[in-house]
Amino acid sequence: MSGRATALKAAVAVGALLAVVWASALPGQGSLQIAADAASAAKWDDANAALVPPSPAVRSAVNLRDDGVLHELRGDHSGAIASWRAAHLLRPRDPDLIHDLTLVRGKLEKGVPDPVAPPRAWMEVLSPIEVGLAALGAWIVASVLAWRAHRGTTDARVAVAAALIATGIAAPAVDGLWLLQSTTVGVVRREVSVREVPDPHAAEHHTLPEGAEVRVLSTSGDFLLIEDGRGRRGWAVAASLALPPP
Repeated sequence: MSGRATALKAAVAVGALLAVVWASALPGQGSLQIAADAASAAKWDDANAALVPPSPAVRSAVNLRDDGVLHELRGDHSGAIASWRAAHLLRPRDPDLIHDLTLVRGKLEKGVPDPVAPPRAWMEVLSPIEVGLAALGAWIVASVLAWRAHRGTTDARVAVAAALIATGIAAPAVDGLWLLQSTTVGVVRREVSVREVPDPHAAEHHTLPEGAEVRVLSTSGDFLLIEDGRGRRGWAVAASLALPPP
């Protein structure tokens, strides 16, 4: 493959990934002021339409944040936390999200378990998309070095080392992107009994108060298998949890 063709493919790949990043940062197709006005008049459908597009092409952190604002305007702290936690996975360093989450958690009663940690520790400070961009950049550098090594102007060992570094960056990026799609954090709307099996008559393992964050692991009928911030697992009725929009 010629160097020009390699450069063209790399440019297309970079453009596609940048388009995804740009789309995820687009503002919602509405106005927070319109939503606030509609919410003050209890016109929740109008407020929801102002904040959240009916079928967003890309799951946007801004749309999720707007959805959380709508829930908070309605006094639904659990729904707000669920949406903002989903947005936080896309924008882990966003000061507004961190502030909003801290503020709404402060309104919860004492005794609420600590929030669940991100699927990977590094996702506290970096999003999988950012790591993916770094991996793509590293692969472009490795491809250029490999092309130069083929022409004899660069040591082949340098190209191999660059490829290994790029692979090392790409692995957590792919893992993080998969976890981003497969991980759902729910928030307890009201005190809920967590049971050992998905049966309303099963023995109660423990209870969780309103505002407790849980990671949803699987489903069975009307029940969800959940894990809280203390690592405790059990089954809870799905209707008792606030979940982020899909």
